[in-house]
Amino acid sequence: MDAGAGVKKVVAKDLPKVVEGDKAVEEKLSKAKRRGGKEKGVLYLGRIPHGFYEEEMKAYFSQFGDISRLRLARNKKTGASKHFAYIEMPNKSVAEITAETMHNYLLMGHILQCHVVPADKLHPDIWIGANRKWRRVPSARLERSQFGKDRTDEQKNKTRSKLINREKERKDKLKAAGIDYEYEGFVSLQPFSRRRSRVYCAKRLTLHISLDNLRTDRLELDYRAMSFALPPTLLPLFLSPRFVLIL
Repeated sequence: MDAGAGVKKVVAKDLPKVVEGDKAVEEKLSKAKRRGGKEKGVLYLGRIPHGFYEEEMKAYFSQFGDISRLRLARNKKTGASKHFAYIEMPNKSVAEITAETMHNYLLMGHILQCHVVPADKLHPDIWIGANRKWRRVPSARLERSQFGKDRTDEQKNKTRSKLINREKERKDKLKAAGIDYEYEGFVSLQPFSRRRSRVYCAKRLTLHISLDNLRTDRLELDYRAMSFALPPTLLPLFLSPRFVLIL
């Protein structure tokens, strides 16, 4: 399921404006902006409701002042919101007024938690991925990156041991249940060395071909409902006495 599926997206302009309806807040912000200041302020925003994402958050909090950076914490695998974010404002005084106004503010049924984070408490990697529009990664791509990645010999041996142990457990359960059933399974895949490469196969088949039935354009073979067609360039190699077809 996609992150945020079934959640109605929020339109920031439809939400009630805090600054426009509170003259005291407007006056505080006006004074803070006139004073200026080079020190930046970082806000922690917690208990964020679903549907209130990066675009909506930036549009809504812009009523207090400029926003230089914003990062919504998301799940690395699903992309779902973790319900907390960090907002950086160029003016620390404006950030303090924003935190004072929005702390314990009821938004979309959630009581927001908002406060200023001291500079010495900020993690060095806090802004990784900030100001980026989140895009869903196709699940097929995630599966390929997870199962198609290169693995070390140690990881391969560990996986092989798990498969063998799991297969042994299945056979023991069948035997304990009084079922006499044998199957090849993963244990029958025996390794053998060929040209310094390690290949696992269940069957080794040597094909004997009659030259009388050999076509000049290509060679067609049928083995256990599998068809093989070889181009003319590979026919000399296929007819070599050392050639063995692995199936």
